[in-house]
Amino acid sequence: MSFYVKDFVALPQSQSQGNGKLLMNTIIATIKNNLSNGYRVSIELISSKGKERFYEKFGFEKRPCEHDGAGMFMMI
Repeated sequence: MSFYVKDFVALPQSQSQGNGKLLMNTIIATIKNNLSNGYRVSIELISSKGKERFYEKFGFEKRPCEHDGAGMFMMI
């Protein structure tokens, strides 16, 4: 199973106040707390350019990484 974080944006005046951290921690905790024993899931997102460090603090890896291919998308 995969979860996808889509359109996570904090307005400039709301940044650095802990709102994004609270929301990400809540999302991750909710998934972990509802995961059946022995199951693994992935949480995926595409970061805005230059915002990767925010997500790395929660354990997200930049792609491509050693285990996976590159994150990809297509707009038509």
